[in-house]
Amino acid sequence: MKLPEVMLVPLQPEDREQFILDNQCAFKYGAQQEFGMRDNRCEEGEEVISRSTIERSIDGETAETYRIVLDGQKVGGVVISINRKEAKGDLELLFILPECHSKGFGQAAWKAVETLHPEIRVWETITPYFEKRNIHFYVNRCGFQVVEFWNKYRHGPEVPEEEAGHWSEDDEMLVFRKVVERPPFRPMRRFKQALPEEACFQILGNAYRGFLSVHGDGGYPYSVPINFVLEDGKLYFHCAREGHKLDAIRACDKACFTVLDEPVKEPGDWWYHVKSVICFGRIGIVADERERMDKLRSLAGKYFPAGYDTETDILRNGPRAEILTFTIEHISGKAVREK
Repeated sequence: MKLPEVMLVPLQPEDREQFILDNQCAFKYGAQQEFGMRDNRCEEGEEVISRSTIERSIDGETAETYRIVLDGQKVGGVVISINRKEAKGDLELLFILPECHSKGFGQAAWKAVETLHPEIRVWETITPYFEKRNIHFYVNRCGFQVVEFWNKYRHGPEVPEEEAGHWSEDDEMLVFRKVVERPPFRPMRRFKQALPEEACFQILGNAYRGFLSVHGDGGYPYSVPINFVLEDGKLYFHCAREGHKLDAIRACDKACFTVLDEPVKEPGDWWYHVKSVICFGRIGIVADERERMDKLRSLAGKYFPAGYDTETDILRNGPRAEILTFTIEHISGKAVREK
């Protein structure tokens, strides 16, 4: 079955309350489908998932919250937490509105999450033991495996202290894990010249310009010098709304980006010392209009002179520009002495 092409749109403040209500409605529907109104958690005035639990997930330090959207219509929502240092992600919440069930929206949304964060190697989530639809979804549709069973006698540290003491048999949960296999990248041959990752990102953040390489026409590499900005571990570029670069990206989202720092001569040396950084990853077009405008302002802040009327320029020229986002899957750096 071909999956629908859903979008993940960052949750806006004005939609927060409806997001919470939709989440509660979807979870209650799932419990009622399994147990009917006999389940005391589905009685009037009570919720299967509390408001505080949802808000705690949304407000988490590393949380990202999105609406699942199809053709401009909200069909669900998802909250994830990202630990980039450990390449680990937690699926905190995922729900599809009851009237949108059995249409492939959930599987499409999860595929979109993995595409959004290709740097994540391990995903985990939990779901109540009675949610047979969820178990089927995570195991048979999304590729997770059941790795642990939580109950009143044994549960993870993720359970807040104020709730841990109130666990009953009704709170039994299954823990799911998915290890994402990624194609290995070659180790650096001259490993003694390799730079630590922290230094790589520092050079990347300080670089003025770099070279973006994509899979061009006729199988030839297509590399262009381009301005960029680094934010939250991702690269952003701007370009025209049509052309060789966009055609190449639509055909293949794999790309490479390279920067060099300024060559320097050490005292007494005639040769140059230079450091370079190469990023491999996935590139795509930013679809969300607010994010597009935000990244245009970030690029303008980096390249426009102080005192320049940035906002007027963006309003005039912004509609003709696309913003590209590059998710880094692998980064390496090298220190070279040209002797």
